Amino acid sequence: MSSHVHVLPFRTGVPIQSQHHFESRGSNDDSIILTLSVGSKARILETLQGLYQSSTAANSSNSSFSCGFSSNAASTAASSSSSRPIDASHAPSAITASDPFLVAPSVAALLESKAAEVACWAARALQALGSAAVRFLDTVASSLLTHEEATCRVAGLETLGMLGLGSPESDALAESVAECLQDRCQRVRKSAIQALSGMGASSQADHIKALLDDKRQQPVEIRVAAALALSRLVPETCAESVGEALLDILSESGWAAESGNEGEEKKEEDEDEAAEAAEEAEATLLLKGELLACLRNLGPKAPEALASFAVEILKHPSSSSSSSSSSSWELRQAACLALGAMQRQAKGALPSLEAMLRSDEPRTRAAAATAIGALGQEAAVAGESLEALLSDMTEENSSLPLYLSARASRAPVALRVPRAAALMALGRLQREGAVRSVSSALADEDWEIRKSACEGLAAYGRKAQSEIPVLCASLEDQNFQVRAMACYALGELDSAEAIGPLVERLEDSSHSVRARAVAAIASLGSKAEEYIDDVAQVLDDDIEDVRAAAALALPKLGESGHSFAPIIARLLESPSPDSRLAALEALSNCGRHGAAMWDEILEVYWNDASLAVREAAGRTLTSIGKEDEAFGAPPWPALEPISDH
Repeated sequence: MSSHVHVLPFRTGVPIQSQHHFESRGSNDDSIILTLSVGSKARILETLQGLYQSSTAANSSNSSFSCGFSSNAASTAASSSSSRPIDASHAPSAITASDPFLVAPSVAALLESKAAEVACWAARALQALGSAAVRFLDTVASSLLTHEEATCRVAGLETLGMLGLGSPESDALAESVAECLQDRCQRVRKSAIQALSGMGASSQADHIKALLDDKRQQPVEIRVAAALALSRLVPETCAESVGEALLDILSESGWAAESGNEGEEKKEEDEDEAAEAAEEAEATLLLKGELLACLRNLGPKAPEALASFAVEILKHPSSSSSSSSSSSWELRQAACLALGAMQRQAKGALPSLEAMLRSDEPRTRAAAATAIGALGQEAAVAGESLEALLSDMTEENSSLPLYLSARASRAPVALRVPRAAALMALGRLQREGAVRSVSSALADEDWEIRKSACEGLAAYGRKAQSEIPVLCASLEDQNFQVRAMACYALGELDSAEAIGPLVERLEDSSHSVRARAVAAIASLGSKAEEYIDDVAQVLDDDIEDVRAAAALALPKLGESGHSFAPIIARLLESPSPDSRLAALEALSNCGRHGAAMWDEILEVYWNDASLAVREAAGRTLTSIGKEDEAFGAPPWPALEPISDH
């Protein structure tokens, strides 16, 4: 038996259709041997990775094409994220992305290929196959972690880090990964640290800490990665040592003070030097981002002295003009989140942040306002300074040409427009007397300002209930994002006065608005019980996310919402894992009506393709409490029985 897959080589610059044959090893064995050249195998695996990533990212799309070992299964995938173009119009029925369990054994067999390129792409393809590949993690470890090629060791570590969390073999796998912490290759050591973090391997924290403490042998990149992993794995016990290490790293690197060099005259560089400088600048930005992530993970346990580093990032994300616009605003955003997580530990940075509100640069003023808002009521004294920004009509547009040419993503409005940032921050500070000022921005000509005003009022919560009439008027806004945020705000204001207008939005032309309206009605609880039939009708919405929102909403609207459990259970057959997760959560809140769906949930528990969904089904079975029925030990990751995948 033979079948075909079409692979379109990228380097040619022209999509070229080529056929490659698969030969089955027997009807009793799902494995398929790829009898191809090394280059062909690598291209197929890379294409498969892109197809499965696309299928996962866009499983609610209406477009479909075949790309798996099945002739009758349809996949739901959008354009591939793979670097190689994939011509969906010519794709045959040889391979189907909706059947990863059939593909995984064949891909896993190639982990032992003598060709490093093939072994690497096999590991990456397994990452895209998700839970279907979990049962092959021991093969990944045995085949790749001791491979002579560093790229293969890295690929194996990345796969284990992505898929190893919660595996029954996770302890043994973690020990294998920990051995790579002593690898001669720096990239492998960093990948091992990241893999242990992804696997949740707190048992290996001491080994990671040894790298953090090794100032002489380990470069900054490794020590920062170790700090980040420890802040994720054991934040309670490692806060002090990680904090001290971060202060030490900042002192050695000079990053906290390098902004003072930004205005220095730079020497002319040739193209090679410029490219090298740009690469180095981006690497430094990445390390700074990881340091800020450490601060966010440590939260109130982070050293107070590190708040000044986050403030300097807000002022000057990079001392190099080579850094991309996207990297700069993303770093500013990370700094705001870090300061917000630090809470009182960041209060000492407030004077510097207030001074930044008077900067000549709009983006600096906006970033400072956003950071102050992240601090919440700890920064209440800055309320007057924020109010002064409500008349600031400027906007940071220096990166607009890059955005329009698709060379960079655009910063969020809170990091571009000082007025927008102030509107949201005042709500988070619960600034007394500013509610009406925030509300008046709902009439602004700029939709981003109107949306920001909605978000600011949402942060005020019940304190802004006087503004419900104007928020209800915003439900008719011509921009769907404003309408969606108005729905969210009305839900946060928690008043029955808003229920009627929200119910009308259940028929909005935008699915984002409909989903937000459902969620807002649900947040009002029993106040909205009389509208339960209107919400139930949304279970038939054309969009998967809206149906999922309705499923989550119904149990929150009172006892009568529980009776919709049989209809909610239909979502367990949805192609979207998120929708199946929503259905399981909803059924766990439906009392005896949810318990009546025991058999349907049990089927999901044993046979769902998603590990996360199966685990959620197990929690749901436990919560609905049929103690007289044993549903057995979970089948993960062996997936036995595998049903008919």
